[in-house]
Amino acid sequence: MKSAKLISFKNDPGEELEFAVDQLKKYNRSFTGPFESETFGFIAKNDSGEVVGAVHGNTEWEWVFIKHLWVREDYRGMGLGSDLMEAIIKEANKRGRYKYYLSTFEFQAPEFYKKVGFKIFGTLPRVSGNYDSSYLKREDR
Repeated sequence: MKSAKLISFKNDPGEELEFAVDQLKKYNRSFTGPFESETFGFIAKNDSGEVVGAVHGNTEWEWVFIKHLWVREDYRGMGLGSDLMEAIIKEANKRGRYKYYLSTFEFQAPEFYKKVGFKIFGTLPRVSGNYDSSYLKREDR
């Protein structure tokens, strides 16, 4: 066995980790093909110009990972979350993507995502304290 010295790091180790990650990406792409990731989304503003909601995600091969959806508390229950989800899905379709996934804590919005067509495919128990995180997906094709 060849020897190697392990060197610990915290936060940003710099170019050496970047090099290692690039090597992993090259290896993965030899199996998966090119990886094109593009971040996109929508901001919702009220008549006063205040941000009251947002959604964004990024393309990952045939999928779109919806990273964040937020609606200001006083705008919840009025359809804005559904409008934001519909907008990002339509935009994903323009990019040729018809599969979506996301994660949400149990105290956030799993029932909302089910209402807009997502299904739970996995749960990670007690991610933060006593709260589970659910992983949901939706495939339109």
